[in-house]
Amino acid sequence: MFFHKFITKLPFVLAIFFILSACGVSANKVVSFDVLSDESEWEITCPIVKFIDGMDKITLTEFNKYEINFYEVKWKCYTYGETEKTFTDINIDLDIKFKIDYKDGNEIFKEEKFSLILALLNDNNEVVIKNKFNKSFLNKEKSEIINNDNSIINIKLKRSHRDMTKYLLLLGFMQ
Repeated sequence: MFFHKFITKLPFVLAIFFILSACGVSANKVVSFDVLSDESEWEITCPIVKFIDGMDKITLTEFNKYEINFYEVKWKCYTYGETEKTFTDINIDLDIKFKIDYKDGNEIFKEEKFSLILALLNDNNEVVIKNKFNKSFLNKEKSEIINNDNSIINIKLKRSHRDMTKYLLLLGFMQ
């Protein structure tokens, strides 16, 4: 009796298995889907990067017992496209580190705040992008180097800004 029930249900189980296996997608097809995108990353010429005169550091005052300077600024400019001539938006990635020097022994530990200012000017000195990033850190007794809180700052530009060789990217501090 058991054998007879098993034999009668076997074709049904095989049919269900066959239908379910036909609906699945192999791993090779999923991987090849990612490969279908022929867009590659293309490095392009970056704008000139400069510090804003008089705003390249925060100096020691009676209210703050520290100085902040730019320690390291790295940048990369790139776009995506099938070829170097057919591309989408332009990207500028900025990686900024700050150096904080403390003066006259710090006795009160608190959160300190400052602002990073960024402006991109085109070849006619017109502002293309301007932004202000509020930063904070806990003051300490010794000098330190801090990374940008949000790691990399990404600037996206429309395709019309292709030639940035005469553009100017300005960086500065405000307190």
